[in-house]
This record gives sequence, C-alpha cells and structure tokens, in this order.
Amino acid sequence: MLDAQNCLTPLAAGQTLVATGRTTDALDCKVAAPHLGKGEPMVAEIVVTAIDAASADETYTAQLGHDADPARGSVTAVGPILTIPRSITVPKTYTLEIPPGEALERYLDVGFTLGGTTPSITVKVHIKPQRAVQQDAAYPDALTLL
Repeated sequence: MLDAQNCLTPLAAGQTLVATGRTTDALDCKVAAPHLGKGEPMVAEIVVTAIDAASADETYTAQLGHDADPARGSVTAVGPILTIPRSITVPKTYTLEIPPGEALERYLDVGFTLGGTTPSITVKVHIKPQRAVQQDAAYPDALTLL
C-alpha cells in the first residue's frame, strides 16, 4: 500500500552518482507482487539537479528495478530505459512509468547507468501517482491577447 509517508520519502534526495549505481533507498511495498501500476498510474519521478557534460562523451540512462531482498543484491530491471541527454538545462524532470499489471517484488528502486570519461549526475527520485508530477510550462511574459 502506498500512502503519503512512503510516497513522500525520497528514494534519492540529492544523490550524486559518478558511476553506475542504484538509488540510495528503495520503496518497501510491504508485500511481494504489489501490482503498483494497476488503478492509479504510478511513476518514478526523477529530477536531475546537476549533470556533467564536460568531456562531451558522458552517457546517462535510468531504469526501474525490483528485488525481494532489502539489500537489493539481485535487482530485476523492469519497464523502459530512460536516456537522459547530457545537454539538458537543470533542473529537469523525467518519469518512468511503473508497468501496469507487472508482478513486482517487494522493494522498488531506480538504477542509473553512467558512461564516458567523467560522468556525474545528481538526482532526486520519488515514487508517486502520475497526476502528482509537477508539469511546469514556460509562457511568454509579454503576451498580448486580441
């Protein structure tokens, strides 16, 4: 069961990765096969707050993972792989959908694969309902309506 406490607790709160790794924490679903994607669509919200592109060869990807063990020693990847461009303006928000109907194991996290000469990325990650993801948009400040 997801509630405000475990949805608001980040899997990564300003975590910096300089090599391939997983979020600091995992969402403990309390039961195996929680079927989080059924009903209300759920996502992992990834907010990139810093990214290194100095060498121009850095690569960054992210993917959901699940495991029955809290130590997450044998994580199984699930869902699509998100490619994060190194040329983004930060902060930048991305989402990874939790696949509907997928029988997940008890612990859910996000893995990041980094490549290149000097990769470094700082992220904040939360599991939340898709409708709760901030949808910022930029609008002209000198708009004239006729």
